[in-house]
Amino acid sequence: MLKCNFVFTLQATCDAKLNFIDCYVGYPGSVSDTRIFRNSDLYENVSQNKNRFFPDENLFIIGDKAYPLLDWCIPPYIDRGNLNAAKRNFNLRISQTRQVIQGAFALLFGRFRRLKYLDMNRIDFIPPVILASSVFYIIYVYLTMIYKLMNMLLRVGKMLLVMIIYKILIELMKIFEMGIIKEKISVEIYEIAE
Repeated sequence: MLKCNFVFTLQATCDAKLNFIDCYVGYPGSVSDTRIFRNSDLYENVSQNKNRFFPDENLFIIGDKAYPLLDWCIPPYIDRGNLNAAKRNFNLRISQTRQVIQGAFALLFGRFRRLKYLDMNRIDFIPPVILASSVFYIIYVYLTMIYKLMNMLLRVGKMLLVMIIYKILIELMKIFEMGIIKEKISVEIYEIAE
């Protein structure tokens, strides 16, 4: 039996704290990054209303070299061996900044190792699984931040604030219908409080 392997591209943007802001998946790996970008919801939405997404002209997305230069998307200079020192320095800074998204991807694929190889019979299910994993990663990041905040508050004796945050979390979890995580956090909070 011939086994085919399919690759799908996950295009994502994140903030400086490694939180995904936008994720777009569905194109096979053979499609160029430029085409994926130009067909993404991000590109369409920002093109229709740039000021909604970038109210300050000093805000922009740093793209890789395949992305087009736009007033809200800055790729590095293409290096064909003729860049001056200023452009090489610019590319170095862009490369250093892009390490943030690479770190976010590393955390995503570290948390959901199965994403490296999804053994699925229906390839139409693969993009939703990848996107769902990205959403769970976002939830994981925020819950981790909240958990750390609650631990810090408990250490300094701010039990009232912890209980307020806990109640807000419970309400949020009702919205997302995440009963399993709710129970896990409940047990951990009461173990810490005792």
